[in-house]
Amino acid sequence: LVAAPELASRLAGPVVLTGKLTGTVSYPFDLDTLSGDVDLIAESPEGRLELTARGARDRWQVSRARIDAAGAVLSARGELESADAMRFGGTLEVPDPAAVVARLADVVPEFALPAIRGGGVSGTFDVSGPPADPRLEGELQWRSPVVAGITVERVGIRAAGGLREMEFSAVVDAEAGLVAVEGSADPSAMIVEGVWRAEIDNLQRDADLVQGEPAAGLGLAGKVTGGGSWSFAPGQWSADGTAELFNAGVGAWSVERAEVFFAVEPQLLDISKLSAEAFGGRVVGSAALGLQRGLSSPVEGTLEWSGVETGRLPLGRDALAGGSSQGVVS
Repeated sequence: LVAAPELASRLAGPVVLTGKLTGTVSYPFDLDTLSGDVDLIAESPEGRLELTARGARDRWQVSRARIDAAGAVLSARGELESADAMRFGGTLEVPDPAAVVARLADVVPEFALPAIRGGGVSGTFDVSGPPADPRLEGELQWRSPVVAGITVERVGIRAAGGLREMEFSAVVDAEAGLVAVEGSADPSAMIVEGVWRAEIDNLQRDADLVQGEPAAGLGLAGKVTGGGSWSFAPGQWSADGTAELFNAGVGAWSVERAEVFFAVEPQLLDISKLSAEAFGGRVVGSAALGLQRGLSSPVEGTLEWSGVETGRLPLGRDALAGGSSQGVVS
Protein backbone atom coordinates (compact mmCIF):
# COMPACT_ATOMS: atom_id res chain seq x y z
CA LEU A 1 0.00 0.00 0.00
CA VAL A 2 2.74 2.43 0.97
CA ALA A 3 4.62 1.61 -2.27
CA ALA A 4 1.56 1.99 -4.54
CA PRO A 5 1.97 5.77 -5.15
CA GLU A 6 5.67 5.23 -5.95
CA LEU A 7 4.84 2.44 -8.42
CA ALA A 8 2.18 4.57 -10.05
CA SER A 9 4.61 7.49 -10.40
CA ARG A 10 6.95 5.32 -12.46
CA LEU A 11 4.31 4.66 -15.11
CA ALA A 12 4.81 6.94 -18.11
CA GLY A 13 2.05 9.52 -18.34
CA PRO A 14 -0.66 10.25 -18.65
CA VAL A 15 -1.69 8.16 -15.64
CA VAL A 16 -5.39 7.63 -14.99
CA LEU A 17 -6.23 6.80 -11.37
CA THR A 18 -9.65 5.38 -10.53
CA GLY A 19 -11.16 3.61 -7.54
CA LYS A 20 -12.07 4.26 -3.95
CA LEU A 21 -10.13 5.13 -0.81
CA THR A 22 -11.92 5.34 2.53
CA GLY A 23 -10.45 5.66 5.98
CA THR A 24 -9.24 7.93 8.72
CA VAL A 25 -5.95 9.58 9.63
CA SER A 26 -4.95 12.28 12.05
CA TYR A 27 -3.80 15.74 11.08
CA PRO A 28 -0.92 16.47 11.10
CA PHE A 29 -0.35 13.16 9.33
CA ASP A 30 0.72 10.26 11.54
CA LEU A 31 1.04 6.77 10.03
CA ASP A 32 0.09 5.24 13.39
CA THR A 33 -3.41 6.69 13.02
CA LEU A 34 -4.00 5.52 9.43
CA SER A 35 -6.76 2.96 8.79
CA GLY A 36 -9.07 2.23 5.92
CA ASP A 37 -9.94 0.37 2.72
CA VAL A 38 -8.25 0.80 -0.66
CA ASP A 39 -9.53 -0.25 -4.09
CA LEU A 40 -7.49 1.50 -6.77
CA ILE A 41 -6.53 1.11 -10.43
CA ALA A 42 -3.71 3.10 -12.06
CA GLU A 43 -3.45 2.94 -15.86
CA SER A 44 -1.00 4.41 -18.35
CA PRO A 45 0.33 3.55 -21.83
CA GLU A 46 3.02 1.51 -20.05
CA GLY A 47 0.72 -0.77 -18.07
CA ARG A 48 -1.84 -1.20 -15.34
CA LEU A 49 -1.64 -1.45 -11.53
CA GLU A 50 -4.51 -2.83 -9.41
CA LEU A 51 -4.56 -2.81 -5.62
CA THR A 52 -7.20 -3.89 -3.09
CA ALA A 53 -6.27 -3.75 0.59
CA ARG A 54 -7.56 -2.94 4.06
CA GLY A 55 -5.93 -2.43 7.43
CA ALA A 56 -4.69 -0.06 10.07
CA ARG A 57 -1.36 1.37 11.20
CA ASP A 58 1.39 -1.00 9.97
CA ARG A 59 -0.83 -4.07 9.56
CA TRP A 60 -2.52 -4.48 6.16
CA GLN A 61 -4.26 -7.30 4.35
CA VAL A 62 -3.74 -7.19 0.57
CA SER A 63 -6.40 -9.27 -1.15
CA ARG A 64 -5.34 -8.28 -4.65
CA ALA A 65 -2.20 -6.75 -6.13
CA ARG A 66 -1.70 -7.02 -9.88
CA ILE A 67 0.82 -5.37 -12.17
CA ASP A 68 0.40 -5.77 -15.93
CA ALA A 69 3.29 -4.13 -17.79
CA ALA A 70 5.81 -4.79 -20.58
CA GLY A 71 4.08 -8.04 -21.52
CA ALA A 72 4.28 -9.55 -18.03
CA VAL A 73 1.58 -10.04 -15.40
CA LEU A 74 2.51 -10.20 -11.71
CA SER A 75 -0.25 -11.11 -9.23
CA ALA A 76 0.08 -11.37 -5.45
CA ARG A 77 -1.82 -11.41 -2.19
CA GLY A 78 -0.75 -11.52 1.41
CA GLU A 79 -0.30 -9.54 4.58
CA LEU A 80 1.95 -6.86 5.96
CA GLU A 81 1.99 -8.03 9.59
CA SER A 82 4.13 -5.21 10.96
CA ALA A 83 6.85 -2.82 9.92
CA ASP A 84 9.29 -5.75 10.22
CA ALA A 85 7.30 -8.71 8.88
CA MET A 86 5.29 -9.61 5.80
CA ARG A 87 3.97 -12.69 3.99
CA PHE A 88 3.03 -12.61 0.32
CA GLY A 89 2.57 -15.21 -2.38
CA GLY A 90 1.86 -14.86 -6.05
CA THR A 91 2.33 -15.82 -9.66
CA LEU A 92 4.15 -14.49 -12.71
CA GLU A 93 2.94 -14.99 -16.28
CA VAL A 94 4.88 -13.88 -19.34
CA PRO A 95 3.05 -15.03 -22.50
CA ASP A 96 5.61 -13.37 -24.81
CA PRO A 97 9.14 -13.19 -23.31
CA ALA A 98 10.49 -11.55 -26.48
CA ALA A 99 8.28 -8.52 -25.86
CA VAL A 100 9.64 -8.19 -22.32
CA VAL A 101 13.24 -8.33 -23.56
CA ALA A 102 12.48 -5.70 -26.19
CA ARG A 103 10.98 -3.44 -23.53
CA LEU A 104 14.01 -3.90 -21.24
CA ALA A 105 16.29 -2.97 -24.14
CA ASP A 106 14.33 0.28 -24.56
CA VAL A 107 14.47 1.16 -20.87
CA VAL A 108 18.06 -0.01 -20.20
CA PRO A 109 19.97 0.06 -23.52
CA GLU A 110 23.28 -0.96 -21.92
CA PHE A 111 21.71 -4.18 -20.60
CA ALA A 112 22.31 -6.32 -23.70
CA LEU A 113 20.37 -9.57 -24.00
CA PRO A 114 20.44 -12.20 -26.75
CA ALA A 115 17.52 -12.50 -29.13
CA ILE A 116 14.84 -14.76 -27.68
CA ARG A 117 11.50 -16.19 -28.71
CA GLY A 118 9.46 -19.30 -28.03
CA GLY A 119 6.79 -20.21 -25.50
CA GLY A 120 5.62 -18.49 -22.36
CA VAL A 121 7.14 -18.21 -18.90
CA SER A 122 5.15 -19.00 -15.76
CA GLY A 123 6.16 -19.05 -12.14
CA THR A 124 5.22 -18.88 -8.49
CA PHE A 125 6.85 -17.07 -5.57
CA ASP A 126 6.62 -16.47 -1.83
CA VAL A 127 8.09 -13.44 -0.08
CA SER A 128 8.48 -13.18 3.69
CA GLY A 129 10.45 -11.38 6.37
CA PRO A 130 11.23 -7.69 6.87
CA PRO A 131 10.31 -5.48 3.88
CA ALA A 132 13.80 -3.98 3.96
CA ASP A 133 15.46 -7.42 3.78
CA PRO A 134 12.94 -9.91 2.39
CA ARG A 135 13.40 -13.61 1.72
CA LEU A 136 12.24 -14.97 -1.64
CA GLU A 137 11.42 -18.52 -2.72
CA GLY A 138 10.37 -19.02 -6.31
CA GLU A 139 10.16 -21.29 -9.30
CA LEU A 140 10.00 -20.51 -13.04
CA GLN A 141 9.21 -22.68 -16.05
CA TRP A 142 9.91 -21.57 -19.63
CA ARG A 143 8.29 -23.69 -22.33
CA SER A 144 10.01 -24.27 -25.71
CA PRO A 145 12.44 -21.37 -25.41
CA VAL A 146 14.67 -20.17 -28.25
CA VAL A 147 17.73 -18.17 -27.16
CA ALA A 148 20.31 -16.94 -29.68
CA GLY A 149 18.98 -19.46 -32.19
CA ILE A 150 19.17 -22.45 -29.80
CA THR A 151 15.88 -24.30 -29.21
CA VAL A 152 15.22 -26.52 -26.19
CA GLU A 153 12.15 -28.14 -24.70
CA ARG A 154 12.12 -26.54 -21.27
CA VAL A 155 14.06 -24.37 -18.84
CA GLY A 156 13.30 -24.70 -15.13
CA ILE A 157 14.69 -22.39 -12.43
CA ARG A 158 14.39 -22.49 -8.64
CA ALA A 159 15.76 -19.89 -6.23
CA ALA A 160 15.65 -19.13 -2.51
CA GLY A 161 17.36 -16.44 -0.50
CA GLY A 162 17.65 -12.73 0.17
CA LEU A 163 19.07 -9.57 -1.33
CA ARG A 164 22.67 -10.44 -0.38
CA GLU A 165 22.74 -14.22 -0.80
CA MET A 166 20.59 -16.53 -2.87
CA GLU A 167 20.82 -20.23 -3.71
CA PHE A 168 19.56 -21.38 -7.09
CA SER A 169 19.37 -24.28 -9.51
CA ALA A 170 18.44 -24.45 -13.19
CA VAL A 171 17.86 -27.23 -15.70
CA VAL A 172 17.87 -26.92 -19.49
CA ASP A 173 16.04 -29.94 -20.86
CA ALA A 174 16.36 -30.86 -24.54
CA GLU A 175 15.40 -33.94 -26.52
CA ALA A 176 19.04 -34.97 -26.80
CA GLY A 177 20.05 -34.40 -23.17
CA LEU A 178 20.20 -31.83 -20.41
CA VAL A 179 22.43 -29.20 -18.82
CA ALA A 180 22.04 -28.40 -15.11
CA VAL A 181 23.63 -25.67 -12.99
CA GLU A 182 23.38 -24.77 -9.33
CA GLY A 183 25.12 -22.34 -7.08
CA SER A 184 24.87 -19.15 -5.07
CA ALA A 185 24.57 -15.49 -5.97
CA ASP A 186 24.92 -12.04 -4.44
CA PRO A 187 22.10 -10.20 -6.27
CA SER A 188 23.17 -6.80 -4.94
CA ALA A 189 26.66 -7.17 -6.47
CA MET A 190 25.59 -9.34 -9.45
CA ILE A 191 28.16 -12.01 -8.52
CA VAL A 192 27.28 -15.64 -9.26
CA GLU A 193 29.22 -18.88 -8.88
CA GLY A 194 28.36 -22.54 -8.97
CA VAL A 195 28.78 -25.92 -10.61
CA TRP A 196 27.48 -27.42 -13.84
CA ARG A 197 26.88 -30.84 -15.34
CA ALA A 198 25.85 -31.95 -18.80
CA GLU A 199 24.51 -35.15 -20.34
CA ILE A 200 24.15 -35.12 -24.12
CA ASP A 201 22.96 -38.39 -25.60
CA ASN A 202 23.07 -37.38 -29.25
CA LEU A 203 25.50 -34.78 -30.58
CA GLN A 204 23.77 -34.64 -33.95
CA ARG A 205 20.44 -33.66 -32.39
CA ASP A 206 22.09 -30.94 -30.34
CA ALA A 207 23.82 -29.64 -33.48
CA ASP A 208 20.40 -29.45 -35.13
CA LEU A 209 19.14 -27.36 -32.20
CA VAL A 210 22.02 -24.90 -32.51
CA GLN A 211 21.72 -24.66 -36.29
CA GLY A 212 17.97 -24.11 -36.10
CA GLU A 213 17.48 -26.69 -38.84
CA PRO A 214 18.79 -30.21 -39.53
CA ALA A 215 22.58 -30.12 -39.73
CA ALA A 216 22.93 -33.51 -41.41
CA GLY A 217 25.95 -32.36 -43.37
CA LEU A 218 28.04 -32.25 -40.21
CA GLY A 219 27.76 -36.01 -39.67
CA LEU A 220 28.13 -35.69 -35.91
CA ALA A 221 27.76 -38.70 -33.64
CA GLY A 222 28.36 -39.70 -30.04
CA LYS A 223 27.53 -39.03 -26.42
CA VAL A 224 29.04 -36.44 -24.05
CA THR A 225 28.96 -36.17 -20.26
CA GLY A 226 30.76 -33.61 -18.16
CA GLY A 227 30.85 -31.32 -15.17
CA GLY A 228 32.78 -28.53 -13.53
CA SER A 229 32.50 -25.06 -12.03
CA TRP A 230 31.69 -21.57 -13.32
CA SER A 231 31.48 -17.98 -12.11
CA PHE A 232 30.16 -14.63 -13.30
CA ALA A 233 30.75 -11.05 -12.19
CA PRO A 234 30.30 -7.73 -13.99
CA GLY A 235 32.88 -7.63 -16.77
CA GLN A 236 34.22 -11.15 -16.29
CA TRP A 237 33.22 -14.82 -16.35
CA SER A 238 34.94 -18.20 -16.36
CA ALA A 239 34.19 -21.92 -16.49
CA ASP A 240 36.21 -25.10 -16.16
CA GLY A 241 35.63 -28.80 -16.00
CA THR A 242 35.99 -32.20 -17.57
CA ALA A 243 34.13 -33.65 -20.53
CA GLU A 244 34.02 -37.29 -21.62
CA LEU A 245 33.06 -38.33 -25.14
CA PHE A 246 31.97 -41.81 -26.18
CA ASN A 247 31.91 -43.04 -29.79
CA ALA A 248 32.05 -39.42 -30.86
CA GLY A 249 33.20 -37.94 -34.10
CA VAL A 250 32.55 -36.08 -37.32
CA GLY A 251 31.85 -38.15 -40.40
CA ALA A 252 34.33 -41.02 -40.68
CA TRP A 253 36.64 -39.51 -38.05
CA SER A 254 35.66 -40.81 -34.61
CA VAL A 255 37.06 -41.82 -31.22
CA GLU A 256 35.97 -44.69 -29.01
CA ARG A 257 36.50 -42.59 -25.91
CA ALA A 258 38.03 -39.23 -25.10
CA GLU A 259 38.52 -37.10 -21.99
CA VAL A 260 39.13 -33.34 -22.02
CA PHE A 261 40.18 -31.10 -19.13
CA PHE A 262 39.53 -27.45 -19.97
CA ALA A 263 39.16 -23.89 -18.68
CA VAL A 264 37.59 -21.00 -20.56
CA GLU A 265 37.34 -17.26 -20.02
CA PRO A 266 36.43 -14.39 -22.38
CA GLN A 267 39.83 -14.31 -24.12
CA LEU A 268 41.10 -17.89 -23.88
CA LEU A 269 40.11 -21.54 -24.13
CA ASP A 270 42.79 -23.68 -22.46
CA ILE A 271 42.72 -27.48 -22.87
CA SER A 272 45.19 -28.63 -20.27
CA LYS A 273 44.84 -32.31 -21.17
CA LEU A 274 43.31 -34.28 -24.02
CA SER A 275 43.32 -38.07 -23.98
CA ALA A 276 41.61 -40.20 -26.63
CA GLU A 277 41.41 -43.80 -27.80
CA ALA A 278 41.01 -43.91 -31.57
CA PHE A 279 41.87 -46.13 -34.57
CA GLY A 280 43.42 -48.78 -32.35
CA GLY A 281 45.82 -46.37 -30.65
CA ARG A 282 46.04 -43.56 -28.16
CA VAL A 283 46.28 -39.79 -28.61
CA VAL A 284 47.23 -37.31 -25.86
CA GLY A 285 47.87 -33.59 -25.98
CA SER A 286 47.07 -30.07 -24.86
CA ALA A 287 46.08 -26.87 -26.63
CA ALA A 288 45.25 -23.19 -26.16
CA LEU A 289 42.91 -21.15 -28.35
CA GLY A 290 42.68 -17.37 -28.12
CA LEU A 291 39.07 -16.28 -28.51
CA GLN A 292 39.64 -12.70 -29.65
CA ARG A 293 38.74 -13.71 -33.22
CA GLY A 294 36.39 -16.55 -32.32
CA LEU A 295 37.04 -20.03 -33.66
CA SER A 296 39.14 -18.57 -36.51
CA SER A 297 41.93 -17.81 -34.01
CA PRO A 298 45.11 -19.91 -34.32
CA VAL A 299 45.57 -22.93 -32.04
CA GLU A 300 48.77 -23.59 -30.09
CA GLY A 301 49.40 -27.00 -28.60
CA THR A 302 51.02 -30.41 -28.62
CA LEU A 303 49.62 -33.69 -29.91
CA GLU A 304 51.25 -37.09 -29.37
CA TRP A 305 49.97 -40.40 -30.69
CA SER A 306 51.05 -44.03 -30.49
CA GLY A 307 49.79 -47.35 -31.76
CA VAL A 308 47.42 -45.78 -34.30
CA GLU A 309 46.58 -48.34 -37.00
CA THR A 310 47.08 -46.43 -40.20
CA GLY A 311 44.91 -48.82 -42.17
CA ARG A 312 41.90 -47.72 -40.12
CA LEU A 313 42.35 -44.03 -40.87
CA PRO A 314 39.65 -42.72 -43.28
CA LEU A 315 42.17 -41.42 -45.83
CA GLY A 316 41.10 -43.37 -48.87
CA ARG A 317 41.85 -46.88 -50.15
CA ASP A 318 45.39 -46.20 -51.41
CA ALA A 319 46.54 -43.67 -48.81
CA LEU A 320 47.88 -46.02 -46.12
CA ALA A 321 47.60 -49.79 -46.54
CA GLY A 322 48.44 -50.87 -43.00
CA GLY A 323 50.83 -50.79 -40.08
CA SER A 324 50.85 -48.51 -37.05
CA SER A 325 52.10 -45.01 -36.40
CA GLN A 326 53.40 -42.88 -33.57
CA GLY A 327 54.66 -39.32 -33.38
CA VAL A 328 54.48 -35.84 -31.87
CA VAL A 329 53.20 -32.57 -33.33
CA SER A 330 53.70 -29.19 -31.61
